[in-house]
Amino acid sequence: MLRRIGKKRPRQPHPHPYSARCAVFGEWLLFRNAERPESYLPVNPLVPGGGATIELPPMALRKLVVCPGGEVAAAIVFADNGSCGVAFCRRPGSGSSEWSWSAVRDPPPGAGELLDIALHGGDNNKLYALYGNKTLYAYDLDDDDDGEPECVIADPRPPTVPEVWYMLVVYDTRHYLVPGNDGKKLLLVRSEYGRSFAVFEAVDGRWSEVARLDDDEVLFVSANCSRALPVYGGPGNCVFFVGEPTRGLRFGNFGVYDMATKTIRGAISPLKFQGCHSTGSWLFPSLLP
Repeated sequence: MLRRIGKKRPRQPHPHPYSARCAVFGEWLLFRNAERPESYLPVNPLVPGGGATIELPPMALRKLVVCPGGEVAAAIVFADNGSCGVAFCRRPGSGSSEWSWSAVRDPPPGAGELLDIALHGGDNNKLYALYGNKTLYAYDLDDDDDGEPECVIADPRPPTVPEVWYMLVVYDTRHYLVPGNDGKKLLLVRSEYGRSFAVFEAVDGRWSEVARLDDDEVLFVSANCSRALPVYGGPGNCVFFVGEPTRGLRFGNFGVYDMATKTIRGAISPLKFQGCHSTGSWLFPSLLP
């Protein structure tokens, strides 16, 4: 089912456990559009020549990912009924000044609640979407007609939407899709209470648990953006997290989970900024070609 993004900004429902409260998506900063106050304007300020921008229609945005080169973007968008879907947009062609946004795509039948999205593939030409807590679909970004997604991993017993919400709210369960540092692996990080972390790799149509990362690899996870990066001269095999809730403490925290010792160090919680609590997010500066 497709839902057109209208001119009126959808009402965002009660705060979703995955809601992005910090307006940073990788290297993109989110600002309110001065010319259209009902909408927002993602900006990459480090691009030479004044930075790069993306025109967003009025929407309740939860997450934004942008392909290298900035030609295609995808977003998790709240609908009026509180559910989430995926929308795609492309850079305007010759003779046009506006980005072309697709309709919001509902989850595939039986897939469950949309939890996270990530770019992956040889040329980052596929958008992977995690539904429920195991189901994985791939959308081909080279398909101008936004064809049907491919089911990569199917959950034999996908959880219902109330079950997913129960895991999110009661058990503080989080799921993060993370493309591997080698450009080949697609990883899934799952946490509970911000105290326990598990890493899985998509292998042959299933999620296989990973006991340890490469010695020179670390993962950075957050609701807004997650990445795997190499480390030089420091310890690897760690998961850096930001914005994770802890049991009994409903604000974000920051720390490092050691995959070898299964312990957390360096946690700071909560972060206060101008009297407000923030979940925080990772900023990954990079220049577009």
